[in-house]
Amino acid sequence: MLSAAIADSRPQLAESSLYTKLAFGCVEIDIAGWKHPTKVVFDHEAKSVRRLQLCNSRRYPIFFTELLYDPMLSHNDSYLSRLVADVFKANAYSAFSIVDTLDHVVVEVRAKGNRTWELSLEEYRE
Repeated sequence: MLSAAIADSRPQLAESSLYTKLAFGCVEIDIAGWKHPTKVVFDHEAKSVRRLQLCNSRRYPIFFTELLYDPMLSHNDSYLSRLVADVFKANAYSAFSIVDTLDHVVVEVRAKGNRTWELSLEEYRE
């Protein structure tokens, strides 16, 4: 039998594609005084933003939250699509990522132009 450490091939968050390929120069933002239209979306559709980083010259936000439903389960696709669409609009149709700290999933959202988006999911381990 394989040990749990060997069997778990998910990367740690710092080793995920989010931090190895996409985001750089990240700075922590004090969310106590943070005011942005995306905050309202998360307050209504997730368990609020617990942590926020701005990366790539402060143009790429990474929202750390607990999603209400596991984004890896297909029966939750409509929830995830609605959340992403609402955050995308509130973020001026710009790319962002969500780190779901409950289910350990990174949701990367890329702008495709003409106010459309695509997403990818990556599981990570603590």
